[in-house]
Amino acid sequence: MFADWSPGAPPLDPSTVDWQAVKDGTLDVRVRQGPGGGNSMGKIKFMMPNKFGIYLHDTPDKSVFAKDDRWISNGCIRLQEAPRLAAWLFGAMPKGQNPDAEERVDLPEPVPVFVTYFTVEPTAAGIMFRADPYGRDPAVLARFFVEERQLAAARQQ
Repeated sequence: MFADWSPGAPPLDPSTVDWQAVKDGTLDVRVRQGPGGGNSMGKIKFMMPNKFGIYLHDTPDKSVFAKDDRWISNGCIRLQEAPRLAAWLFGAMPKGQNPDAEERVDLPEPVPVFVTYFTVEPTAAGIMFRADPYGRDPAVLARFFVEERQLAAARQQ
């Protein structure tokens, strides 16, 4: 637990934190799970430059991939085969000096990452509509129908 996200932020003693202030939203604390076997991000995470703090990561709980509802992360993307991606990117799964210490390993060259978000899926039985947990569908539909109405109006002229 830390007072902020700065690299040198000193750890906080949980017994000294005003938890009521945290609950009330008047005090922010930063909680970070340390590296190790029980870390929810598994053995590796892939940082990507973006303003949302989203990255790709492993998970020790592979059972999540058998579930239809996988919205259990805070926007990050769990990878079913993170070690395989690491081996493809680095040539082998990077080995850290200490499994209980976080270690940064940069790629020799950046690799572009494109993330798509679909709430509709074609299947052999027809179209399957999925949940929209991030609430993006209304804006997309509004844009689609605005363009459709503009095309219809142009045709009528």
